[in-house]
This record gives sequence, structure tokens and C-alpha cells, in this order.
Amino acid sequence: MLRHTIRFAAVAGVMLALAAAGRAGTVTDNFDTPQNYLADLSGTIWDGLKVTGGGGSIAACDTTSNPGSLNFASTNTQGHTDHAILYKTLPADTDFEATVKMVNGNWVPYPNYADPSSTNPGFVAWHSCGLTAARDADEWVANFYFSHPEWSATFIGRSIVPPGDKNPDDKNEAAGGANIDTYPYTKLARVGNDFFWYYSPDGVNWTPFWQVTRNDLAGVPLEVGLRHAMYSGNTASAILDDFTLSGRGIGEPTDIPEPVTLGALSLALAGLGGYVRRRRKLG
Repeated sequence: MLRHTIRFAAVAGVMLALAAAGRAGTVTDNFDTPQNYLADLSGTIWDGLKVTGGGGSIAACDTTSNPGSLNFASTNTQGHTDHAILYKTLPADTDFEATVKMVNGNWVPYPNYADPSSTNPGFVAWHSCGLTAARDADEWVANFYFSHPEWSATFIGRSIVPPGDKNPDDKNEAAGGANIDTYPYTKLARVGNDFFWYYSPDGVNWTPFWQVTRNDLAGVPLEVGLRHAMYSGNTASAILDDFTLSGRGIGEPTDIPEPVTLGALSLALAGLGGYVRRRRKLG
């Protein structure tokens, strides 16, 4: 009985230590390194840059036009099925949190939609940019800033299902009448098959504004990152900063056990070794 107890404790300790070693990690891009992502993604955290659905084109995706930030622009990317995406591929069913800060761009401050040219000469209608998690061109969720002269919204929570149809409960959020100067941070998170939308004034204190369940996104890899779309033939730029992506299996820390994990693993292996030695003596 003692032998079985020792063996169970040792093996359970190894399993617990190895599970802890696979903890959540984080990758970041603060866009401080001069780079043209259209030409080269090497040395970055990103896996790809493309226009989904085959419509429209990427006009810019670089950190040189606005040093220290990402300049992201596209044209004729119609949004529901055709949009530009800078992404990192996550394995199936990975829980994550993605955040980004909107610095500037061709936006109109809410609630000045009546005469947008009087508040922002660079205003471009139907301009959107933010965070996304996508399976395909017509199967995705997104939390993005939106510029439209008729909708009283700063943030849009959108859930698109094939063949590019909106969830009837899509959420438009005016963030208390504020604009990106007041609420520059946005977050998209996944837990199981549930996705959550947030905005924040400082990247620390978050206000949730929507949640949706997407069982169709279970069991498949997702492309998670930054999305840009123009629901017109115009070209517009968004300036972003401080992208972070966190979750189990993401980033370098997931491969490096913490000191406590190493200690637990050592103790567990020592216990297992003691059990083996005791078995030899008894055998």
C-alpha cells in the first residue's frame, strides 16, 4: 500500500509540474523597430499579412511612416468578407486576450457626425480598424473602431458567419459619448467558445460591452491580430501602438518553467526515483 501511495504522489507531482510549465505567455509588438510589413515579416511576432476574400488591397502596413507606431491602411476592403489582416495563427481552441492602442488616424470624434469635416479634416467615412479573430474571410469576430457619419458609435462588436452575414445582435457602442482620445484601448478575449469585447481609457481598467458564443469556431486554428477595412473605395489610415497577445501556448514563457515549477518538477522526479530505488530493494 505504501509503495502505491508513493508512486501515485510522485507521478501526480510530475504531471502537475509539467502542466504548470505550459502556463500562459505573451507576445508584444510596440512597433518601435522600423519595418515595412508588406515587404518582410521576418524578425517580428507575426505569421502573415493579407487581404481576405481577395477584394481590395493593402495601401500601407509599416512603422516608418509614423515612427514608433504602426500605420495600417487599405482601400476597397469591403469589410464583411474582404479586409486586411496582420495576424498570428493560434492553435485550435486557444484561449487568448488581445489588446491594442489606437493612436490616431482618419477618424471623426463622436458625437460630431453632423459635420465631420469641422472636427477632423482627415475624416474618412466607413473606416474601421481594430482587433480580430478569424477562421476565414466570412467567419470571424472583431472589436474595432468605426468612423461613420450616421452611427453614434465609437466601437463596433461584430460577429460574422458564412456567407458573410452579421450576427443580428451585433453591438454598437458609443463609449459614453467618448472618442479614441478618451478610450484609446480596445480588447478582444476568448474563453472556450465565448468571445468578449472591451474598451479602456488606460489599458488597465476595462469596460465590457459585448459577448457572443461561436461554437463554429471550436476545433479550428484562428488568425488573431489587427484588422483594417474600408467599406468604400476610399483609402484611410489607422495609427496603432502597443499590441499584446496573451494565452496558454503563446510566446516564449510557455517553454520556460518558472522556478517554482522547476522545483516542483525536481521534487516529483526525486520522489519517483526514490520509489524506483525502493522497488529494487524490495524486489
